[in-house]
Amino acid sequence: MEAESVYTPEFASRVMPQKEPMLFVDHVISVDEGELLSGTVSFTPGQRPCEGLLPDGSLAAPAVLEVMAQSYALLRAAFNVLRGISDGPVAPGVFVSARSFELMSGNFPSGEEIIVRCREISEVSGFSMFDAEASAGRATAARGRLGVRSGI
Repeated sequence: MEAESVYTPEFASRVMPQKEPMLFVDHVISVDEGELLSGTVSFTPGQRPCEGLLPDGSLAAPAVLEVMAQSYALLRAAFNVLRGISDGPVAPGVFVSARSFELMSGNFPSGEEIIVRCREISEVSGFSMFDAEASAGRATAARGRLGVRSGI
């Protein structure tokens, strides 16, 4: 698989264990090719039906935790492709922790792109810790250190 194909919405729908209406990530914007997994993912509320959307098409603020967790999973899949490890689906996982989490905004307006930047801190035996920051418009809307367990 060529690196360019990693960045498509079709890649996200193919490799993510979540399916509509629970798939919150649209596409990978970038993947850093360093030793640690890091990169950027986007999601635009109101572009398609999903859980967490309010009647006006905005995304409820607490749902950003799920957007962040899915962003990490999508980056993991893209990182695996770029490293030649796998081009298959990400193992299903579960969100297990949020440390020093800050939510600095209300709901995310319909049509406004949410950009999530993730940086892996550690990965041991299927448990990963990563820093995530979500921005809407030019402002940071949420950030924290999150934990996920894959292979559940």
